[in-house]
Amino acid sequence: VDFMSNDAHEIKVIMDCLKALEKNTIGGLPEKIQGDITTHAFIAAGSSFIPVPGASAAANVANIWAMYARINSDIGITFSKNILKTVASGVVANLGGYVVLLGAGELLKFIPVFGSFVGAAIESGIAYAITIVSAYVYIKAITLMARKRIDFNNEEKLQHEVDEILRNDKEEIKAMLKEAKNSYKPQK
Repeated sequence: VDFMSNDAHEIKVIMDCLKALEKNTIGGLPEKIQGDITTHAFIAAGSSFIPVPGASAAANVANIWAMYARINSDIGITFSKNILKTVASGVVANLGGYVVLLGAGELLKFIPVFGSFVGAAIESGIAYAITIVSAYVYIKAITLMARKRIDFNNEEKLQHEVDEILRNDKEEIKAMLKEAKNSYKPQK
């Protein structure tokens, strides 16, 4: 897949969404949304260092759900918390092999001290990448709904659009996951 950098790709996806929603693309909104995504990606990476097996995975899904709510607030749309939780869980579950690697990081946490550190090190870049790609999937679903003039109160349609993206954009998603993981640099 010929692919632009994640930053350029994120801005393009955000701009497409704002245009479909007939929102102003001038004045910093695209950059604010991108900043929100980056913030949540680093929160996900940091949550990988929770030493309790399973806790960081739950924290990552909650973080993605909170990111979706923040994106909604930024662009002025509303979905119920329940559908955002469902969509966040579904997106993470569908990101396939990377979720398996997260599981490996979680399993290593059962080994005292060393296992927790190694598990977190493996998990942090993957959690970062999954958060970035989860934002892409969500924003693209909103864009498709706006273009089709689907009412944003129709939560089943949101789930349908997400499912379609996950089914039809597999190569692009895989490339984005790889690019995001490779671009991850821990904050100091």
